[in-house]
Amino acid sequence: DFIGFDASHPVDLHLLDDGTFWVLGYGQKFDTIEQPYIIQRYLADGQLDTSFGDQGQQIFQFIGAPEIASRMLLYPDGRYMVTGQAFDTIGIRRELPVLGRFDQTGKPDSTFGRTGKVALDFAQGVIFNIGAPRAPVRHINGGYFRDIHLAADGSILAAGAVYYNDFSYFRCGLVRFLPDGRIDSSFYNNGVLAFEPPAFSVGDRFIEHLEVLPDGRVVMSIRIEATPQNFALAILDPDLSELTYPSLDFGGNFDYIEDFAVLPDGKIFLVGRSILPSNFAAGYFSDQTALARLNANLLPDNTFGTNGKMLVDVGTNLKDG
Repeated sequence: DFIGFDASHPVDLHLLDDGTFWVLGYGQKFDTIEQPYIIQRYLADGQLDTSFGDQGQQIFQFIGAPEIASRMLLYPDGRYMVTGQAFDTIGIRRELPVLGRFDQTGKPDSTFGRTGKVALDFAQGVIFNIGAPRAPVRHINGGYFRDIHLAADGSILAAGAVYYNDFSYFRCGLVRFLPDGRIDSSFYNNGVLAFEPPAFSVGDRFIEHLEVLPDGRVVMSIRIEATPQNFALAILDPDLSELTYPSLDFGGNFDYIEDFAVLPDGKIFLVGRSILPSNFAAGYFSDQTALARLNANLLPDNTFGTNGKMLVDVGTNLKDG
C-alpha cells in the first residue's frame, strides 16, 4: 500500500541479493488529478526501510498532472533511474516520455539533465529540463517510455512509443541518451528511432520491454493495438543497420506479450495472454496464458511445448482487466 493514497498502482519490483527490494508505482487521490510517482524500499523481512525517503517512501512528480510510472533500474553505485510518462499542461494536453535519476537517498541527481529530471519534446526535437522556463507550444506530438536499459558506457536506451504530427497513430520508439541526460544525436534520427512492424493493420503500437543480448542485438517486445495480433518482437542488429520482426501466432487469437527474459543459456522465454476474437470483442482480458521459448538464434525452441509455444487455460471470466 502506498502511504497516503486512495489507490496504489505498483508497476515494477527489484529484488537485491541481500533480500531487500524496491517497488516503483504511482498513486492516486480521488479528490485531485495529480497522480505522482511512488518509490518504496523494503527490508528483507518485508518492512519498509525507514532510512529511505519519508519513512521508506519517496513521492515525486515530473510536471504535476496525471503521471504513469513504467520501469525502474538500479545503478551499481546505488543511484536509480525511473521512466514512464507525464502529461504536459502547456498548450495542448499531451503525453511526454520522461526520465529521472536519483541518488541513494532519493534526491534528484543534478548531474543528469541539470535538474535530475528530463522529458523529450518531439515537436522541438530536444530534451528540456523539468522546471526550466520554456515557451508554450501547441501541438499533439508526444509519446511515452515503457522500459529502459543501462549500457556499460553509461548511455541509456529508452523504449516506448512516439507520436509526431505526421503520424496517425503511435509508433514504436527507441531513444538513446548520453550518461548526462542529453539525447545522443548520433543515434538514428537525432537520437530517435521510430518504426512499426509490417503486415499488421493500422493501430497504435509501442515497445513494451527490451533486452540487450551479449552480442549487442536489441530485442524488443511489441504491443500492437490491431485486429488481431501475434506475439510480436523487433530485433535491432548490433550495428544498428537492420530491424527484423519475428512473431508467434497462437491460433489466430489476440496475443499479447507481457514480459520476457533472457535465460543463462541464451534462450528467450516469453509470457503473455491469448484471447479468442469473440471474447476480445466482449471485453475479456484473457482466455489463456501464452508461453513461448526461443533459441538464441530467435527461432522457436521445438523442445518446448508444441513448436516452441504453449497455452495454459485460465478460464474466460477475466473481463475488463
